[in-house]
Amino acid sequence: DLPDDLSMNVCGKSIKFVHGSPRKINEYLSEDYSELDEIMNELKEDVLVCAHTHIPYAKKIGNKVIINDGSVGKPKNGKPHATYVILDFSNEFKLKVEMKTVPYEFRRTMKDMELKNFPQKLIYSYEFGKE
Repeated sequence: DLPDDLSMNVCGKSIKFVHGSPRKINEYLSEDYSELDEIMNELKEDVLVCAHTHIPYAKKIGNKVIINDGSVGKPKNGKPHATYVILDFSNEFKLKVEMKTVPYEFRRTMKDMELKNFPQKLIYSYEFGKE
């Protein structure tokens, strides 16, 4: 069993990692989510990293930063690449966030899923992001 969240300190900054939101594992924190300001105001940490929407973005809200690192598989932007983020804490006054996109063998993943009898709808989503 994995924990619902993970918090740590890096170079004097506190970071919380969640899948969905600090409130619910399946809550979508899109960049324009109406409750995003409220969630970030309640957050004790300086940085929130989430992923559930599969859409990468970084946004400063007050003195805090929310980052969605995207996904590997099921891309919501329609591009079957893996996305990840590099956080650079070398400047104590400014967090540098670098979004990365790289190709990966999604067709191989789809083939493995097919061999293991995953539902076709789910397999298809690894290429186009739609279920």
